[in-house]
Amino acid sequence: MCLKLVDVPGTRPCSSSVYFHVNDPSLLKQIHQGELSERKPDVVVSESDASKHVADDTHNILSREEFLLKAATNPLAWCNVRMFVEFKTSKKEMAKPPSSYPLSSHKPPPNPRYLMVDQQMEENDARQSEALPAAPASASANSQPPADARRSSHLQLPGAETSQSGSNSCKMSSEGAQSEPKRQKSESKRRHPVIVQAAGYAAEMFAAHTGQQHVLGLVIVGDLLYIWRYDRQGAIQCSALNFIEDLPRFLVLLFAMQRFQDCHWGLNPNIDPKFKPCSRSPTMTFHDQQGKEIDIELELSSDERRTHFGLNGRATNVFPATSETLSSEGPLIARVFWAEESRKSEPDILQKVYEIAGNNNVKGRDDVEGHVPAMVCYQKYLHTSTALIRKRLGLNVNGSRVLYVIVFRKLEPITALTGDDFLRAWWDTVRCHFVLWTNGVRHRDVSPSNLMYRIVDGMIVGVLIDFDLASLGDGVTGTERTGTVPFMALDLLTEEALRGEVKHPYEHDAESFIWLLTWISLRYSNGQPMKNKALDKWLIVDAVTCREKKWDFLGQSRGLLNNKNYPPGKGHEYHWKIVYNYLGALQDRSSSKPRPDPLLGESLKPMPPEEPETVFKKIFIDPINKQHWKKVFVGMDWAKTL
Repeated sequence: MCLKLVDVPGTRPCSSSVYFHVNDPSLLKQIHQGELSERKPDVVVSESDASKHVADDTHNILSREEFLLKAATNPLAWCNVRMFVEFKTSKKEMAKPPSSYPLSSHKPPPNPRYLMVDQQMEENDARQSEALPAAPASASANSQPPADARRSSHLQLPGAETSQSGSNSCKMSSEGAQSEPKRQKSESKRRHPVIVQAAGYAAEMFAAHTGQQHVLGLVIVGDLLYIWRYDRQGAIQCSALNFIEDLPRFLVLLFAMQRFQDCHWGLNPNIDPKFKPCSRSPTMTFHDQQGKEIDIELELSSDERRTHFGLNGRATNVFPATSETLSSEGPLIARVFWAEESRKSEPDILQKVYEIAGNNNVKGRDDVEGHVPAMVCYQKYLHTSTALIRKRLGLNVNGSRVLYVIVFRKLEPITALTGDDFLRAWWDTVRCHFVLWTNGVRHRDVSPSNLMYRIVDGMIVGVLIDFDLASLGDGVTGTERTGTVPFMALDLLTEEALRGEVKHPYEHDAESFIWLLTWISLRYSNGQPMKNKALDKWLIVDAVTCREKKWDFLGQSRGLLNNKNYPPGKGHEYHWKIVYNYLGALQDRSSSKPRPDPLLGESLKPMPPEEPETVFKKIFIDPINKQHWKKVFVGMDWAKTL
C-alpha cells in the first residue's frame, strides 16, 4: 500500500521524499565545545537525497530495499535527520493481527500506557545482571549524574558513546572513576534506559539546527509505539499505540508525517530552514526602536559562535551577525535563546537599565552608562511559544518559552584581560551591578560569561551583560532558578534554596563576584583557560555537592597563598592576593552568623537582609587595608569618596 498515492480531501500532497533509513551500527557524530559526541539511533528519518550518498561507499546502485535497509557506511550528519526511531525488545508476547479492522473499534484504549524511566532501568538491570560480572563489594559507582553548571533546566544526557559537554556550558565528565578493571568494563557496557537514549538523540538534533522549535522521536518497545515531542519547555510523551492491534491509526500517523513540511519537523524557517548544513541564516528583517528596518544575517558556522547542547531551558546560542544597513557601525553579535514567557523580557529590562543610565538624578548613573550592552534590535517569534501545543493538548503551560533573537554591539570577554586592565573591568561590572540593584534591577546571574569589556578612547571599559534572568524589584516571576552554580553564593546552594525557600538579596550577588574573581585568577593565564583539577570538579557535580566543595575550599582560605594546588595564572598573581583577603572575609562572615541554642529552646530566625550599601562596604571595601586602596581600586572614581 503506497500512502503517497492516497488522496484525502483537505490534506496537502507529499512535500518531499522522506524515508525511514536503518542507521545502527553507524555512528552519528557531532562536536560540542571541542568534545566529540557519537550516538547510533536504530533508524532515522531523512530525505532520500541526503541518504543516497551514504548508502554504499562503492557507489554501487542499490535497490530500494537495499538502500533503506543497509546501514550507512558513511553516516548521515545530524543536520540531515528529521526524526529518530529507537527499538527495544519486550518480554511480553506481541499481539496477533486481527482478521479485520472495523472502523467502530478504533477508539483510544481506556487505560493509556506510558513509558516510565524507572521501569526501563529495572529491565536494563535485570538483563545486564545476567551478562555482566559482579562488582567487588567495596566498589561504589558514582550514581549522581553530572549537573549542568547553570541552574536553569538543562538536562544532562548520558548515553553518548563518549562523554558529552555543553557547547556553551561546562564540560561534563564522571567524577567517580573506579579502579577495578572489571568494574570499568561493566560500566562501559551498561546501557542507559531508552528514555535517556532518546533524549540524547533529541539534544543532538537541537544542537544541529539553531532555533529548532521541536524534535520528534519514536520509541518502539515490542508492539507498542510511543511518540515523543521535545521542545525547550520539556518533553511530551503520547500514550502507547499498538501498531498491530491499531494498525489504521498507525497508518494515519505515517500518512500525516509523509505530508509534513520542514517546519512541522521542527525547523525554524527564519534562522535555519533546511535539513542540511547551513553556514548563514536567511536575511531577517528587524526593526530598531525608531521603527527603522534593519537587515540581519547570522553567521551560523563562524568559529566565534557559542552554541548550546541540551534539551530544555534557555538554550542560548551566540553568533556573529552582519547587516548591510549597519555595515559602517562596527561588528554585531546576535543572541538566540528561549525566554520563559512569564518573566519580564530582556528587552523590557534593558529599557529600564537605559533609563537608569540616562537619568541625571540617579546617584551613580555614570557607573551604568557605557557599562551595559548596546541593544540594536530584537525579534520575538510568537508562533514558537511552547504553550501553543500544550493548550491544544490540555496540558499545563506553566514555564512556557518563546524564541528571541537580540542583536547587540560586539564585546570582548573579560577573561582575555590581565593585570590592571582586568581589575579595572571587573570593578566596572561590580559597581554597575550595585547601582542597578539599588535602582530596582536585580541581575542574579554573575558569571564569567556575563562580564565583558569594550575599548573606549583607548581605555578598557567593563560591561555587565545578559539580563534575560534579571528581575525588576524584589518580585521574581517564572519557574527557572537563576544563577551559575560554581559562582553562586553558598546560601543559594542548599536544599532549601533549591526548593525556592531562600530569598536572594544583594549579598548573594556580591558573593558571586568574589567566587568569579577566584575562578578567573586560578583558571586563566595570559587570557587563556588553564586546568585546575580541584576547581574543575565544581563544574560536574550537582548544586549541593558543589556547595560542599566550595565550603571545603573556603575552609582552606588561610593557607591558599602557599597551596601548590592553587597556582594563580599569569597576569592574575596580584588578583589572587586580593582574592585571599576576600575569601577570608567571606569565611569570617559565614562563621559569625548567629546560631540558636536548642537547649534553651531557641530556634533559627531569619535575619533581615542588610542594605546593599552596607553589604558593598563589608564585602568589597573593609577586607582591603587602606594603604592598598589605590592599587586595588584601580582607576575607580567612586573609590575616591570612601
